[in-house]
Amino acid sequence: MAPILGFVPLHVPWILGIPFLAHPESFDSWYHGRSNGTESLPNGIMGIPAGAFYLVVLTLLAILGGILSLGLIRPWAAALPVAGWSYFRRTRRASLHPSA
Repeated sequence: MAPILGFVPLHVPWILGIPFLAHPESFDSWYHGRSNGTESLPNGIMGIPAGAFYLVVLTLLAILGGILSLGLIRPWAAALPVAGWSYFRRTRRASLHPSA
């Protein structure tokens, strides 16, 4: 949960172009593709400013990491499909103590 609670709330204003806790001039030039690694993308990626696209990808990866790490401790992660990897099929619980 730390990636979601610590990373995402800070980056959402940045995705929207709000320089929250950042230097406004350098944030604006980076966000719109004029400096620091984004200078080759002045028009953005698919119409989205280069900085916003980069931050969206990072935020989605942080959310994915949070969900995957949450699955390590939650019981819903211990359900295994019985007949192949299909969401709609019946599942069974994984044994936490395999028999020897």
